[in-house]
Amino acid sequence: MPLISKNISAHLAMFTVALIYGLNYFISKVVFEYISPFGVLAMRSLSALIFFGLLSLLFYREKIERKDISRILFCAFSGITLNQLCFLWGLAETTEINAAVLMITSPIFVFLLAYFTRSETITLRKILGVVIAFAGSALLIVSDKKLTIGGSTVQGDILIIINALAYSAYLIAVKPLVARYSPIFLFAILFGTGGIINILIGMNDLINAEWNTFPSTVLAGAAYIIVCTTILAYLLNLWAMKTVPAGHVSIYVYLQPVIATIMTALQPDKAHYLTPAKLGCILLVFIGVGLVTLHKPVLLNAKEI
Repeated sequence: MPLISKNISAHLAMFTVALIYGLNYFISKVVFEYISPFGVLAMRSLSALIFFGLLSLLFYREKIERKDISRILFCAFSGITLNQLCFLWGLAETTEINAAVLMITSPIFVFLLAYFTRSETITLRKILGVVIAFAGSALLIVSDKKLTIGGSTVQGDILIIINALAYSAYLIAVKPLVARYSPIFLFAILFGTGGIINILIGMNDLINAEWNTFPSTVLAGAAYIIVCTTILAYLLNLWAMKTVPAGHVSIYVYLQPVIATIMTALQPDKAHYLTPAKLGCILLVFIGVGLVTLHKPVLLNAKEI
């Protein structure tokens, strides 16, 4: 029973992360009108470094094992520096629709990396689930706007793909560290190394932002990005990985377009936004996610059903 409870809690945590990022589609648009992407990059890394650093110094002082140093540096570069930098830079160089579609390639990369590194068991059921969820999510994203790969968006498209690949590599590489260190201490180290580059890149834009002229909605949006999109989302994903494989964490990215679609449909002037076709796409996403994640909760090294 305790294992079942942990498994359910992990899935609730991953769903919460999907909800956070789904809402972030709407909130970040407001913030980017006043703060540049690189300014937001510095804001996220600096706030996370201060938060996790102070908590670690006060309550979670741990010793890093020598054998983990190279892995920690890799996770810091892939999960903090490259992931965040390429996403925000790529978003500025490509269209929102291109970025959304290319971002959902990350679960595919996760399962490919897991297969080649033999860190997880890849079954036909999981492969089918990823394909179905990707199809439903991609169709949902392009249902209103046109996907245009090539031309002026090439640089941004490449950066978004690098972002997805970097995040996938981070999920695979960080898994062994989760079992040995507390999340607070681990993120203090990761943001203390990988976050420094982000801070240096965007600090000038962050300092020069005219904060005293920002409306309350922008300040609230910035707070949401710091507290929810950065600190809470990272913590919940890492906590979930103590119980479930990295592939399960990544597959929940397909729920983000679903949540964004539902939130759009709830707006008063969007009563007819949720069409039968969109509902079909949403159903495909849930079927795909279910095929990957819904099975008897067992130990990670046990035989899968």
